[in-house]
Amino acid sequence: MTTKTIVAWDGSREAWAALDWAVARESHRDGTIVLVTVVDDLFLRTTLAEESNAIVESAVEQLQAQVARLAVEAPRVHVGTEILRGTPLLVLREYTHPSTLVVLGADDTEGSEGILRSLGGRLLGSAHGPLALIPLTTAAKGRGIVLGTNMATHASKADEFAAGEAELTGEVLITYPADSAEFLIGALTADLVVVAGPAHGILTSLLARAASNVTLTMPCPVVAFGPHATANPGEPPPRAEALFSS
Repeated sequence: MTTKTIVAWDGSREAWAALDWAVARESHRDGTIVLVTVVDDLFLRTTLAEESNAIVESAVEQLQAQVARLAVEAPRVHVGTEILRGTPLLVLREYTHPSTLVVLGADDTEGSEGILRSLGGRLLGSAHGPLALIPLTTAAKGRGIVLGTNMATHASKADEFAAGEAELTGEVLITYPADSAEFLIGALTADLVVVAGPAHGILTSLLARAASNVTLTMPCPVVAFGPHATANPGEPPPRAEALFSS
C-alpha cells in the first residue's frame, strides 16, 4: 500500500481528471493529497521577471482555489500544495517512491506513440514508485480491479497494491497473466488496472485497439509499476527550487 498521493497539477483537463480520481480514492481512507505544479525552468529563464511573477501568482491562485473547493466537496481529504521550479519530468521523478503514488492525467488523443511520449509514459521508465495514469474519460461502472501478473522482479508490489485497493474499496479482484488475451479484454471493462513490467510494454499492451484497429484508447485508470518501482532511490537529488507550499 502507498501512504502518500501526489497529483501533478497544471489546470488542464487531464489534471482535473487526475485530481478527481485521486480525491475519490483518498476519500475512502481520510487520506492526504499534495497538488504539485512544476513551472518549467527553461520558460522562466527566457521570460521577463514581471511575467514570471504573474505565472507563479496564477499558479498559486489555481492551487488555492482547489484547496478551497475540496474543503467543501471532500472534507475528509487533506490537501497540500507545492509549486516548484524545474524540469517537469525531473521534478516529478523526485517525488516517486515505493510508498508514494504519483497521479497524472493521460491524454490518449495522439494514440499509442503520443502516450508513450507523454509525461506519464516517459516518467514510468525511471520512476521509483507506482504511477497512476488517469484517462480523460472512463467507461461506465466497470468490473472490479484487474491485476496483470507476471514474473517481473517488481511484480509483487503490484500484487500487494491491487489486493490492498480491493480490500479497501470492496471491489472484486480479478487476476490474469499480463501477457494474456484475457487480461487485455478484462482491462476494457475494469474500474482499475494494476500491472508491473517494462515501461513500453505496460502502456502499449493497455492501449486497447477498437474494432477498426485504428482508434486507441485507455479506457480506465491504470496503476503501473515500472522496472525501478521497488528500487531504493538512494540519496535524493537536490530538490528543485520551491516557489510556494501550503
